[in-house]
Amino acid sequence: MTTKEKYAVLIADDDEEDRFLLKAAIQSVTPRLKVVAEVENGEQVIAYLSGIGPYHDRQRHPFPDLLLIDLVMPVKNGFEVLEWLNTKCFPQLKVAVVSGSLEDLSHRQRILRLGVQHFYSKMVNYDELLQSVKFMQDEMEMLA
Repeated sequence: MTTKEKYAVLIADDDEEDRFLLKAAIQSVTPRLKVVAEVENGEQVIAYLSGIGPYHDRQRHPFPDLLLIDLVMPVKNGFEVLEWLNTKCFPQLKVAVVSGSLEDLSHRQRILRLGVQHFYSKMVNYDELLQSVKFMQDEMEMLA
């Protein structure tokens, strides 16, 4: 089984600082993950994955291998995006939830019911965030 040189990552989070920290962590410790785009709401996630509107050019907006998504976003929240994903066939897309609302057990259960096996809390320090993104890279390589 051949692994890719780089895995394309789409970050979906409405908080600019959270996107910045996640992207910085990825760039600093995971040479195999490459952030190809950042969006700030669920509607943009769907447009990006569908390749419509401003995301129609796959050269400029490559389809991601990994979607890192927050649950609490405007327009369409993370749960709505995950429900939409369950109606689509994107076998190469891996999804990880990175959210501050994971302390709610019902959220974790709902995430699992929607087929997402990987979720990480935003409520961590930077060293723990670095460990999380290292783990994400390892998971991508194991699933390849």
